[in-house]
Amino acid sequence: MFCISYLVVLLGFLQAIAFASKHSSTSSTLSTPTAPSAKNLSNGGVDHGYAPRTIKCPSNETSFLREAQGLSSKEKEWLEKREVLVSESLRQFMLQSWRNFTNATETVNQLFPVTNASHHNNTKSLKFHNEAHRHHNGHVNNTANDTASSRNNGSSSDQDLYSLVPKIGIAASGGSYRAMFSGAGMLAAMDNRTMGSVEHGLGGLLQGSSYLVGSSGGAWLVGTLVGNNWISVQNIVDGMKSNNSVWDISHSLGNIGGYISNSSGMQWLESVRNEVNGKKAAGFPLSLSDYLGHAMAYELFPLLPHGAANYTVSDIRNLKAFQEAQMPFPLILAQYKTPNQTNNPLNSTIFEFNPYEMGSWDQTLNGFTDVKYLGTNVSDGSPVHQDSCVVGFDNYGFVLGTSASLSNVGISPQAGNSPLQNFFGSSMNNETSHVAEYSPNPFKNAHFGPKNGTVTKGDSLQLVDGGEDGQVIPFVPLLQKERDLDVIFTLDNSAVTSNSWPDGSSLVDTYERQFGEMGKNIAFPPVPDLETFEKEKLNQRITFFGCDDQELKNLSHTPPLIVYVPNAQHSFASNTSTYQVSYSENERLSMIKNGFEAATMGNLTQDSNFGGCIACAVAKRKQESKNISLPKECDACFSKYCWRGPVAPNVTIWNSSSEAKLGFGAKNLTTNITWNATTWKPFGNATVNLTAIIDQDHPDSKVLENKKHDDFKVDHFSKRNSATGLSVNMALVLASLVGLMIVAS
Repeated sequence: MFCISYLVVLLGFLQAIAFASKHSSTSSTLSTPTAPSAKNLSNGGVDHGYAPRTIKCPSNETSFLREAQGLSSKEKEWLEKREVLVSESLRQFMLQSWRNFTNATETVNQLFPVTNASHHNNTKSLKFHNEAHRHHNGHVNNTANDTASSRNNGSSSDQDLYSLVPKIGIAASGGSYRAMFSGAGMLAAMDNRTMGSVEHGLGGLLQGSSYLVGSSGGAWLVGTLVGNNWISVQNIVDGMKSNNSVWDISHSLGNIGGYISNSSGMQWLESVRNEVNGKKAAGFPLSLSDYLGHAMAYELFPLLPHGAANYTVSDIRNLKAFQEAQMPFPLILAQYKTPNQTNNPLNSTIFEFNPYEMGSWDQTLNGFTDVKYLGTNVSDGSPVHQDSCVVGFDNYGFVLGTSASLSNVGISPQAGNSPLQNFFGSSMNNETSHVAEYSPNPFKNAHFGPKNGTVTKGDSLQLVDGGEDGQVIPFVPLLQKERDLDVIFTLDNSAVTSNSWPDGSSLVDTYERQFGEMGKNIAFPPVPDLETFEKEKLNQRITFFGCDDQELKNLSHTPPLIVYVPNAQHSFASNTSTYQVSYSENERLSMIKNGFEAATMGNLTQDSNFGGCIACAVAKRKQESKNISLPKECDACFSKYCWRGPVAPNVTIWNSSSEAKLGFGAKNLTTNITWNATTWKPFGNATVNLTAIIDQDHPDSKVLENKKHDDFKVDHFSKRNSATGLSVNMALVLASLVGLMIVAS
């Protein structure tokens, strides 16, 4: 019953060893492929490679650590630069979307400041919408730059008016390549650089957003767009036939045979291995997330030398598009892996990465550190040796790999003298190879969390898949009261039902989380139980949650309105298996096209007023708090798209044990699911451990067959209340990487 495709790929890797040993060079080092001639976007100058390096600590920094009280000063400053672009983009989006609504201009004028920049740009905006798809590689027209310049010269009274502008966040769920491609189509529908997005979609909404967060496959999506200097999905689509195109996975990690059958493929395998092993040579432990992330970087950043080996999260600060605030503030999600705990509970510590910081709002840590100096040996944030700080540890591919890291659904070679055992023993620590290891612990002895907290006690910080606790949609960073969002657009590309569609379970999980100690800083609107989701088909259509302010009174504060955008079939069967690791060009384009349609009610064909209804959702929180009148058509929109009903009666919260609430290794949730570890022995002495989450109400739903792809038939796990394959799915990809490393060793 074990995943057939996984067995085939893994067995093929093992069988390939003999072939590889006959055809590879006897030299331990092969020359690396010729570096692309494209500009190195990291602006790093000298190529320092994948390995972190030591520098003298900055003299003006006595500690890299801060308490999680409010936003960092750098994030605040950046948002001030962003807000004028947001205001102008949203203003144009609302006017376009409400063009057939009554009194729209009056409402827009109440919400958005009319500055000199606004007047200057009103005549250019529609031209920008229609022609923006011609501006490639993240470069935007002078309209945005003119606006930014005016913002810096604007009066304080103008700046105060921006407090009325709605704040938008976008959360891209996990789900492997399915989430990346389908989510790309959804974002393209909101991007005014996409051809036709203004007339037939939600073009301008992305330009009007303040935050963009991704987890696992969603992190690959966010990471690609941000890391390529805010490239548009339109630009990626236009370049798919080019050499070194972004997201060319027609010969992806699953197609190991294509690599070992030719010398250039073997050369690439050796390059990946040698580049990553430079980190070990520098004295840092390796994990599969290193190999996964670096191999993935070749697909996400094909124009950067050596798979973006020297590209870091902190390098994002230097990108022109980020410096000019042309993109939403990007966030990548991961979770803390409690030592000796088999599975991540719903109250696990959630970490976020952004260009400035890495850390957690949760009470188990309650702190952030400068992401640039990860790898530095610190105590309570201060370098142990002032003349020895580390940079380069925050490798961009490694962080993206962390968000999709395999943990409890892991590969654990145990018996015999198998090649897997030999590989793990020679390359990585057996105990931690399946998690992303951040060592030394950047939060060692940090004093902002509990005294006996496991996060700050260990010498190493272990992180895993951002959705491993079931919260596949990365809501938590956007729910922080300090970020004060009005609306969150939720791109749910998980695959939890028996036929690989979303089921809404991530919303239920996040709703539950707010009632425990870990939910101290968040508020989430009421949602129905899974039975209601299925019965009312809420998992198949766009729905607004949190419309009724009366149902929010018992929460700690008013939460953002949630606009739920689930993956659904329109022009293409986008419920591809989480295990599918190779997509043809036509499949990629079809997934992106279907994602566009899923986010726009079929290019507005199913509801011609849908764009206006989205504008109503964007403005609703400001309408409530500032007593602003919305167009009368918004009432019909809310009647059509808002969910109103009883909260799930079987929603449970944490028990009263404070230690359990803080997640110190106890199983602390009372839910209707059971955590079961199952050991599968597919062949020989190699043992692969998978941990499956089995719904007690549907014990027979553990293994189901997806026969939709005749050329790629797979078995997959159906888990309604799990990480929706975000950890399981990486078993296949990571197995590929295991094969890569075995072949190259």
